[in-house]
Amino acid sequence: MGLELSEEAQKILDKKIDTLDKEYKKGNYAPKTVPRKLPTSDVLWHFHPIGFLEQLERMMKKWHDPVDNPQITIFTKSGRNDPHNSAFGGHRGRPHSGLDIFTPYQTQIHACLNGTVVYTGFIKGYGKTLVIQVNKKDLELSRRNYQLKYDKEVLEGDQYSRREERYLLYAHLDSFKVKVRDKVSTGEVVALSGVTGYAEGTFGPHLHFEISSKKLPSKGDGYKYRTNPLNYFKLKDSNIEYQEKYKQKTYSK
Repeated sequence: MGLELSEEAQKILDKKIDTLDKEYKKGNYAPKTVPRKLPTSDVLWHFHPIGFLEQLERMMKKWHDPVDNPQITIFTKSGRNDPHNSAFGGHRGRPHSGLDIFTPYQTQIHACLNGTVVYTGFIKGYGKTLVIQVNKKDLELSRRNYQLKYDKEVLEGDQYSRREERYLLYAHLDSFKVKVRDKVSTGEVVALSGVTGYAEGTFGPHLHFEISSKKLPSKGDGYKYRTNPLNYFKLKDSNIEYQEKYKQKTYSK
């Protein structure tokens, strides 16, 4: 027996269904993830139909997290327990222009969206770096209403929203699985994580991940041209016991 919706709630529900249908017809959702009909036998559908559709919408979007089950890196390069250090923000006393996602050495790294590889190489500080250009419209489908959580965290840098280009940057990699001009698909393994650049010798091996409106970073950019990656995906709860297993100085092999 389902919940009886108020007139206002029914309007919201109808609007969400209509939006899903229109976006699917325009090709803005991955076809393989779209059910042929709404599975109204689902318990969530009966007791929270709007929440059900929001969950369905997330499933249908063309986004794959940069690593499976992403969690923020807890331990700093020196071994201190400080997850705030890994956030997009100024906790370090200077801008940290990306998000550090915990990745044991040689973790598979995924393309978050369909796109084109525009850079593979070594950048000072970043180490081995991969950049994928993606479609702005595809990216914005994954935009969520993120509430800042970490000390001195920043939501977005200047100039990001004023430009049309969108790039995903993956840094501190060990090796590449793709090359420049390759077309990549959502979820495709594009690299293996490493500890190159400033991450060499860290107690907290991680992927440095950026979402930017500029192809390559320049010294002094700070947050400019970048947005907080957590505007687009959600982290899992950090598992300190799991990360402690890898709390040892990690070097490239």
